[in-house]
Amino acid sequence: MANAVIAVGESWSQASIWLKKGDVIEISAPAEAKRVRLEIRDEDTGEWDAVKTGHLPGSRAGKVYLEIPFDVDRNRVRVRWNSSDPLPYSFYKGRSKFGAREGNISSASAQLRTAEPELMAMSAVADSAEASDDGTDNVQESDIWRLSGDRLYFFNQMRGLQVVDLSRPAVPKVIARHRLPASGEQMYVADDGDYAYLLAQKSGQSWPYSSEVRVLKLDGPEISEVARLDLDASYRESRMVGDKLYVLSEKWERDKMRWQNWSFSYSTRLATFDLSDPDNPQKIDEKILAGAPQVISATNSNLMVVTRDPADYYNKHIVRVFDLTGFTGIPEEVAEVKPGGRVLDKFKLRIRNGILTVISQAYREKSWRARYSLLETFKISSGKHLGTMELAERETLYATRFDGDYAYVVTFLRTDPLFIIDLTEPKKPRLISELIVPGWSEYIQPIGDQLFAVGVEEGRVTASLFDISDKENPSLAHRVFMGKQGAYSWSEANYDEKAIGQLPSQNLFLIPFQSWEEGGNVKKVQVLEVTDTGLVTRGEITHRFQARRAAPDETGMRIFSISGNELRVTDFADRENPKPLAQMPLAWKVDRIHLAGEHLLQIEDQGGYYWGWGMSSQDANATLRVTNTATPDELISSLNLGAGTIAGSLVHAGKLHLALANNGKLVAEIYDLESNGSAIRLVSAEVKLKNNNYRPELKAFILDGKTVCWATVGKQGQTYFPYEYRRSSVMIDDIIYPYPSYGPSTVEAHAFTFEENLAGSTLVHEANASITLSGNVQWSEPFLLQDRILYGSTVTNHLYDSKDTWRVVNSDVNSSLHGFDLSDPKNPKILAPASLPGLLTGVHQLEEGSQEAYLFAESKDTSIGIYRPMPVILDDDSREFKIIPETERYGRSLTACAYDGTQAYYLDELDLSGTSGPLAMAKGNAFVGQSSSQSPGVDAYRIDESGLFTKTSDLFKGDNISELATDGSYLIGRTNNDVRVTDVHQVDSPYEWPNSALSGNLYPTIKHFVSSADGIRIPVGNYGIEYLSAPPSTERRTLQARRSGTVESWPVLDESLFRVFKADEVPVSLAHASSPGWKFRPDSALDQNATSLEAHWKSLPWFGFFHARSYPWIYHARLGWTYISESEGNALWIWRAKSGWLWTRPDLYPHLYNHATTAWTYIDLQAPSNTVRLYDRSDKDWKTE
Repeated sequence: MANAVIAVGESWSQASIWLKKGDVIEISAPAEAKRVRLEIRDEDTGEWDAVKTGHLPGSRAGKVYLEIPFDVDRNRVRVRWNSSDPLPYSFYKGRSKFGAREGNISSASAQLRTAEPELMAMSAVADSAEASDDGTDNVQESDIWRLSGDRLYFFNQMRGLQVVDLSRPAVPKVIARHRLPASGEQMYVADDGDYAYLLAQKSGQSWPYSSEVRVLKLDGPEISEVARLDLDASYRESRMVGDKLYVLSEKWERDKMRWQNWSFSYSTRLATFDLSDPDNPQKIDEKILAGAPQVISATNSNLMVVTRDPADYYNKHIVRVFDLTGFTGIPEEVAEVKPGGRVLDKFKLRIRNGILTVISQAYREKSWRARYSLLETFKISSGKHLGTMELAERETLYATRFDGDYAYVVTFLRTDPLFIIDLTEPKKPRLISELIVPGWSEYIQPIGDQLFAVGVEEGRVTASLFDISDKENPSLAHRVFMGKQGAYSWSEANYDEKAIGQLPSQNLFLIPFQSWEEGGNVKKVQVLEVTDTGLVTRGEITHRFQARRAAPDETGMRIFSISGNELRVTDFADRENPKPLAQMPLAWKVDRIHLAGEHLLQIEDQGGYYWGWGMSSQDANATLRVTNTATPDELISSLNLGAGTIAGSLVHAGKLHLALANNGKLVAEIYDLESNGSAIRLVSAEVKLKNNNYRPELKAFILDGKTVCWATVGKQGQTYFPYEYRRSSVMIDDIIYPYPSYGPSTVEAHAFTFEENLAGSTLVHEANASITLSGNVQWSEPFLLQDRILYGSTVTNHLYDSKDTWRVVNSDVNSSLHGFDLSDPKNPKILAPASLPGLLTGVHQLEEGSQEAYLFAESKDTSIGIYRPMPVILDDDSREFKIIPETERYGRSLTACAYDGTQAYYLDELDLSGTSGPLAMAKGNAFVGQSSSQSPGVDAYRIDESGLFTKTSDLFKGDNISELATDGSYLIGRTNNDVRVTDVHQVDSPYEWPNSALSGNLYPTIKHFVSSADGIRIPVGNYGIEYLSAPPSTERRTLQARRSGTVESWPVLDESLFRVFKADEVPVSLAHASSPGWKFRPDSALDQNATSLEAHWKSLPWFGFFHARSYPWIYHARLGWTYISESEGNALWIWRAKSGWLWTRPDLYPHLYNHATTAWTYIDLQAPSNTVRLYDRSDKDWKTE
């Protein structure tokens, strides 16, 4: 005993952040554990690698010691456990280290191989620099749509690719779909309509973003994916020349690149794809160019690529010219020129007769105030600068266009100068004329001796016709304004000329525009015709949503126009009076959904402004749309729900219950859902809301077969920012987040009785009840517990400094439980409030029909740990034990309580101060999102038989979850990139769905998701419905069968169960050469022999009172914090900081053997509780600590 060396070790949180090779982790494994596994996360891949497994006999409780195999960051270490072991414990007692053996050198030599280098034949590049090469008939540009025969192809940002059959213009029909929302708008369609090529941002990614080309085969109603061609960069623009696709992308270089002594982070990737065999498309080349991409332009023979100049990033561009006439179609660079300014778009580049002409916005001394327009010519074969012309000092460059020997340039400061430049002599460009007109032009197009232009004048969109028959004396022949006089209008055509529809054979132009008129947003397409007399307006086509494109058919008798939400077909036979022929929805906003048999109910809460393309009327009503579950974009029926916003919805027993909020009133409605997909309003009732806030939210509860209760949902902040500051008497700035999001001070519940009979249906408002609190109030959402509606509240009170009134000197938060007793719906009762430790976040009914439940409450920015067991002292006067409060600290926590119908009783508390992640509750499980970059994911907890939080599993590991939602069957977590799904009822052995990637770059609010046997459906607003298919039923059945005992469940052990020992302090021997690096040491029964008391205290008749939740560290009422090591015969080694190691046993205590002094000591049990008084028998003297 005198020579024993016993070390204490350190808790996981207090141990060094850097674990050394040879350090040992002591693990207090669960009683049912048979194996524990040490895992270390790979720094490069993020994967967890198993490095060591320790084994337990199962017959005795004890601790496992695992040796650290190499130096490692503590945050990269975890331990998991399993309740089974395939082999007996005795099998693991044999040698595990075997030394070296000699190898066979001849066998090793036979494995060497010599690789022959591959030889690639390079085709010669024809020198076509001097050829006349301004033809573009073989060049295609991408667009969001294409009209081809009786087919319309639309790459709809709201949904993806939609193919519309226009063979019967009065009855258009979507015949094929490929879901790819919020991913892009660049599309090419093969001339035969058999293939489509979509440039799309990849879904489920973080910055820096990358893109892909999706190759789709179109076969009638079927669209199949042929390939996804990776770009490894974010696409910007593209051109298709023949059967080659050239894509310009922007790449963030993690390691800066160097070019001509300049370093840069953004580069341009020019990728070439061979589409000659669309069933086997190939990337055949990719070039890396210095600087970020700006513009791409193409002719039949050349490709022009504009990038930023790394030497002058903001003021200069570089133009590179590539030859495309080689046999492979791979672009070969033939020239690199540096114009004097920034090349703003494709219309400012032209190749003709071996001459490159560039128009740029230039700056003197890099000053915006000293800007001017610059026209330059270059010889492609040599890159030599030929000629220059400077224009328009201090004016902004707008539209430009080349036509034969002429260039047309528009600039603007206060008026719109139109410059006409003669390029007959490239070395000496000559200014022919300058026309001054109001406004400016964004797009110009030559039409014989005229220029058609689209621009802006005094805040309104304009279409203009210039007469240029006399180049030296041009004139503005005609100008048309879009939108009423005095109104503001705008058009996509002013920055994307593809929005301008044309029928050149009949001189027709169609311009979509929007205008703000008389307090409303007007969306139209203006039809214009160029005639001998000038520019003539031919009528307008009104859209509910912003039109994106419009074009006539080949006859000019019909006009097809689209927004992201609808297709309109217009009869244009009477050009003065176009008439609507057909209107077909293409997309709609979906705010909430419900399943009703084979039908899917899609609810748009209210018309109003939409993000991105597709603004709707402000006065649009809420809408109910019905589709089949398998085809959510094919409408069966649509129903206008009238004025107001949807405040709540519920489907029950084949009926749709709706709550609309309209001008301070609650309108409760019930709809019958027919088998054919139609919805019929059965009955409606209206009642005034006491809390008249903007767009209230209500939740429906079915109390019995005929009573429905609508209860308001409280508002609260969703974001928490942990911090380390403490609030005390020291004043702290009241600018520390989170600012509470205080909601309405009143919550209310309304009970309705619904009856349906042959005479008709009735909905009677039976009664209502409300609770109002004063002050800074936060309410929880309502929860149903039997026939009660429960709410939680917090009221925050701040005490401010009398001088600096923005400083808070004290703050307190009071939380309470409230509710309504609706056992008699006609006479609801307000429940007496009960105290809660935080804001109510979950209720779990313990038995059906009972009012007993677990309550979960969250607190933020409040003191934590105050409900846990505290140290106990013996009062000198009363000789009774008293609790000493812990030092105050503040943060976030989740508390569990037992609720008996009247009061809530504390069970346990989770300290969540280290995470700002979301919470979700389901079936008594608490799910906590972990925001830590070291261990992101979701921790699942349940209340065990001792009333304590027990961690059951780690879900969504490695993912930063920003939102959690559950319907009781599934838990869904949203990341920045995708959605994760797991079965709630399998939380102890979770199975996470593998196919949770979203179809596009969506950021859905997941709280309104619905689940069924076939999968998960999530409303995603403007982008419709996201569907995640469930794993195959065979796979799920196998999973359920394996859970009976064959599946291996490896939950992660909580770090509070670890202690760390240095290599020379380990209480077991692991240093010998044959050691497997782990060892099991059994426990004895101190804990089991003790009597359990209130608040987790325990006692032994001979040892007194102690708190053992931190075992083997215990808090002893007499000795304070001690470390216990048990030995045979219930003997104890007790370590105290001031006394060192002491040994005793039940028949000797309070006599103790002091290891350091090798003498017996006696503890005075009658000493004051705040002192330890020991009698040293060797010194025969008392010592007080």
